[in-house]
Amino acid sequence: MSVSEPGLACAKADWRAGHHRGRRPAVWTPGEVLAIDWGTAGVLHVFCAVLAWSRVRFVRFADNERAATTFALLAECFDVLGGVPKVVLADRMGCLKGAVVANVVVPSPAYVRFASHYRFRPDFCEAADPE
Repeated sequence: MSVSEPGLACAKADWRAGHHRGRRPAVWTPGEVLAIDWGTAGVLHVFCAVLAWSRVRFVRFADNERAATTFALLAECFDVLGGVPKVVLADRMGCLKGAVVANVVVPSPAYVRFASHYRFRPDFCEAADPE
């Protein structure tokens, strides 16, 4: 038994109406966004950077998640990638944020200087948003 195309289209439209995510998925362009975050693997801290468009990954291990370590690993990442993206998108890392005002992250002065030196725009994820 096959489902006719108009019936399937109606079923998809009905499902989408009840399962709306509230926004469209991101559409990336080459060299636009580098997403960064810290994780842990036992006692090691794992720094991960992913180019949004190509999904090229840069992973390094460290013994801390301080700003100086993050800056050094970002600089190494730019060197390995052979360039600097327009935007570096970070989770709300304590080492990079100076404050949060009206749910907007204000980058620390050191991070602003670092970003100005490498000529990228720092950006931060929304709070408690897994997407």
